[in-house]
Amino acid sequence: MSQKRQLVNDNAVLRAHPMYSLYHKSLHNISLKDYPNDCYFRADIDGIDLDQYEIDRTIGNRDMTMDAIVGIADYINNRTVNNRLLLVELRMDYDSTKHLRHSKLQGKIAHSRFEVGASVRVDEESVFVFRNDVSEQAKKWMFNTSKEYKEVEQWVAMSPEELNNMLLPISSIPYQVETDMTEADSNMTKLISDKDFESLLEFVIYWNDKAEGFKRQFKLKEEAHIKQHLHDVWQLTTAAGYLLNAEQKAYVEVIEDEYKYLR
Repeated sequence: MSQKRQLVNDNAVLRAHPMYSLYHKSLHNISLKDYPNDCYFRADIDGIDLDQYEIDRTIGNRDMTMDAIVGIADYINNRTVNNRLLLVELRMDYDSTKHLRHSKLQGKIAHSRFEVGASVRVDEESVFVFRNDVSEQAKKWMFNTSKEYKEVEQWVAMSPEELNNMLLPISSIPYQVETDMTEADSNMTKLISDKDFESLLEFVIYWNDKAEGFKRQFKLKEEAHIKQHLHDVWQLTTAAGYLLNAEQKAYVEVIEDEYKYLR
């Protein structure tokens, strides 16, 4: 997908949809209906079975829907935002793109959006999943087709592996720091190099206060992030060839006694 931010799987957003109670299944189980001998998707990716919903509500000929909806969100500053649904169509039985038709796929998307409704926002893009050996063909087909039909710009072809990688569980995302310590590291390094311990003490007090502020907000990983940077740069005071007079050594001891994590 054309994502500018970290995307994650958000199963919780599905539970807000009216279809969830009757049509909730994992995406893996939804795929087993048509691909019973394959294991394409992680079991932790939740979904709503749109096909089954349409079968149950329709007598006689029925309009075609996408196969499923899944929950997604952007992940920023260690939390989910912009929680929404994503339409997914499974086409792993296709050996090529020769049977793809714009009108049929657009009809599936339009009817699915109508049935899903507006109670939970649906992403502007829709995903079509092909086998690895067909997904690149499908991407090219969609790119070429988008020159004639603008809405196809919102269609995304991908392989099962790519979908699994896109729908990462929130628990797998590394901690995202809020504080860029690059400039602080450089400034602290210069103060140590200049042996300006009076200014260095003020510097450590300032950044320690920043860290403690995050601690009071229970952002303990951000506190640890700042203090780890202070500790790592402080190790320059014990580097070989870094010579101090008695007064400077006393300054180092005072600072280390007050901020023991620097040692």
